[in-house]
Amino acid sequence: MNRRLGWMIAGGLLLIGAVYFYPASEAPPAGPAGSVPSPVAKAGQPLSGRPVMPQGYQAAAEPLRDPFAVPPEYAVKEEPPAVAAPAGTMPDLPEKPGNEKLPVLKLTGIAAAGENRAAIIEAGKVTRSYMPGDSVGAYQVTAIGQDSVTLQGPQGEMVLEIGR
Repeated sequence: MNRRLGWMIAGGLLLIGAVYFYPASEAPPAGPAGSVPSPVAKAGQPLSGRPVMPQGYQAAAEPLRDPFAVPPEYAVKEEPPAVAAPAGTMPDLPEKPGNEKLPVLKLTGIAAAGENRAAIIEAGKVTRSYMPGDSVGAYQVTAIGQDSVTLQGPQGEMVLEIGR
């Protein structure tokens, strides 16, 4: 019984292998009348670089639109890049009421790591961290305390406290 089953399996595999590996005829399948010829080159003929187009196809008189390009009505208009101010200066700071041309300064926080401290000062729309010796507009940071910063400027010494 086992021997018979073995011969049946071997014969089936042989039959499947013959069907699978047997070369098909080289003749192309017959298509409908008037069909577009295949761009595959026949033996000895070079394949043309032009794509085969259906009959009646007309090339566009104007170049075709890029389907991935942003339409002009949605294009982003680029603004010129902002020019960076020199280090230690504060550009376009709002002024205090009155005739003085001094920026409005507000201490928003103090960051401390060991002995090093940095004051976070809001000067108009610009918020930055400053270390002792840094310039904030016309002022220079002289000392940074637990909850205050001392600045030296044209009108003398100014102390900023957090939240005031």
